[in-house]
Amino acid sequence: RHFPSPQEAADALVDSLARSDGAELRALLGPNSGELLPIDELSAEDRYDFLAAWAKGNRVVADSRSRARLVVSDGWSLPIPMVRGANGWAFDARAGR
Repeated sequence: RHFPSPQEAADALVDSLARSDGAELRALLGPNSGELLPIDELSAEDRYDFLAAWAKGNRVVADSRSRARLVVSDGWSLPIPMVRGANGWAFDARAGR
């Protein structure tokens, strides 16, 4: 999936994690999303910890005009970058591997 902004992509990812929506996560990260974020293996505590850090604060940091990353309040950065292509912003699962 592609989004008009990296923030909208990040919001969609967080929403899919909050709802434990594996289908949406696959749509965002591709068919091998389980290798990057194995949602079925994440404990509820891990999800809650991430969502709490997200709720305390988050930002999208632009590494360049066409690359960005998600950083949450505790300084943790999502290792899967967002990149801008012809269709908008999307997660770069290959780079995240």
